[in-house]
Amino acid sequence: MNYTQSLRVTLAALLLAGCSTVTVTTDYDRSANFGALRTYAWRPGPQQGLDDPRFDRGFLDARVHAAVDRVLAARGHQQATPGTAPDFLVGYHAVVRQKTSVQTINSWYGYRVGGWAAYPATHTYDYDEGTLLIDVIEPTTMKLLWRGVGKGVVDASASAEKRERRINDAVDKILADFPPR
Repeated sequence: MNYTQSLRVTLAALLLAGCSTVTVTTDYDRSANFGALRTYAWRPGPQQGLDDPRFDRGFLDARVHAAVDRVLAARGHQQATPGTAPDFLVGYHAVVRQKTSVQTINSWYGYRVGGWAAYPATHTYDYDEGTLLIDVIEPTTMKLLWRGVGKGVVDASASAEKRERRINDAVDKILADFPPR
């Protein structure tokens, strides 16, 4: 393997390793009383983004619901019983977008050896980035109270077990700051 091929393999490995985690951001209504939120229900109607052919609608929906229910139950929130008004609604959106990463590596460190100098090499890497948004909504006004967003690389060849682990990991990280302190 020559220097250029080795550099490309190393760069691809670094990009894949760097993108394998979920990055999370959250935002919320500063005037909301999150301490009063005890019971929840799922937002009625279909969740957005599930028409994307890269998702298996049924599996994704079931996995996200199970992961969110697990995390909320661990925090003391309960699903509202049928016929009772919940304190908040939970909804989610899932989207996949194709992205391109462009990296330029300059392997010349300011000196020349025997008249030889290395020049910058630019490499591109195409990948699918998945975004999972989890919303907490006030049920009577449908006002957004809290939103968590997780982004990460989608591995289309992952096994069902790995996909479930990734969804659980993403939901754990997204809901880590709910309710806000």
